[in-house]
Amino acid sequence: MAKIEQGEGKLIRIDTEKKTLTVQEIRTFGGASPPKESEFTYVMDWEDKEFHAYIGRPIKYILSDGSIVSIDFKR
Repeated sequence: MAKIEQGEGKLIRIDTEKKTLTVQEIRTFGGASPPKESEFTYVMDWEDKEFHAYIGRPIKYILSDGSIVSIDFKR
């Protein structure tokens, strides 16, 4: 059975060759260490070829077995 998880953060990098997305945690307070970054593979097809416009925006994502299968770009 697939392991389903949800997360959110700021999309900071897309690598279409490796098919990975890098997401940075969003902090509501300052801290001494930099915000954590996580890199995930993605298995979805990009219908909108202008996906780079979403870099720097907050997103919610759904992981299945460690790969992002769905993204919701927060407005």
